[in-house]
Amino acid sequence: MSILVNGSPTLEFKPQKGLSQEDALAPFLFLIMVEDLLGVVRAVENVGLLEGARIGRKEVGISMLQFEDDTMLIYKDNIQNIVTTKSILRCFELASELTMNYLRVQ
Repeated sequence: MSILVNGSPTLEFKPQKGLSQEDALAPFLFLIMVEDLLGVVRAVENVGLLEGARIGRKEVGISMLQFEDDTMLIYKDNIQNIVTTKSILRCFELASELTMNYLRVQ
């Protein structure tokens, strides 16, 4: 595997486990992983399988908030959104080996 830096590939390396949360690279690697999650979420929203919440007088749509190494998905409370979101997150868990903290706020 190699990484593109300013359009140029780096030397090849073999990915392996072992990065801890205290590692300085952890936040950057998390952001790379979450970019893929964001792409999947947007694609599923575009085909109408997920509906984000609407807030304010202008009913601005919102479905994802991110801050540092936290990501919050915000959707209307219905069974379709719950099942779809949990399916996406389960696939993300399997692909990334990260674990989710599920919290439903009423």
